[in-house]
Amino acid sequence: MKKGYYSVDSIRDSLRNPGLITPLLKGLAYTFKIFCTKPPTIQYPTERREISDRWRGIHRFIKDSNSKYKCVGCGLCAAVCPPKAITIVTEESEDGERFPSRFMIDELRCIFCGYCVEVCPKDAIEYSKVYDFVGYTKEEFKLEKEDLENPEKYIYQGK
Repeated sequence: MKKGYYSVDSIRDSLRNPGLITPLLKGLAYTFKIFCTKPPTIQYPTERREISDRWRGIHRFIKDSNSKYKCVGCGLCAAVCPPKAITIVTEESEDGERFPSRFMIDELRCIFCGYCVEVCPKDAIEYSKVYDFVGYTKEEFKLEKEDLENPEKYIYQGK
């Protein structure tokens, strides 16, 4: 017999060995099972994925019950931000309360690390669940405090 050829007996012996056929049958069964199930495709944007509570979307700037910003302008968020994406300008009112006259986050520079949310002593900033914020220019991603009040307005609605 020539080298490299198999005889009918050697093929028959290898088919009788369950160590070779069992994995093949298991693989075919798994393939057939996946082939018969419905694919996990969603029809975006009409259907949206369920977002985890830990998701870090666009920032939200929070107001208290009196419709005043919770932020006292301490500047900790800007100081702790690794890419320096937060700009804050603080002023003082006549009664001595500090407040941010300007609060801006550059969402393109932000790495969504969560330090600004953790360090805020008044819980004035948090993450929303908006994950599909789109824009055409860099300026659209520089969000002021008025833009951060309701980040859900930036959810993509389609054409």
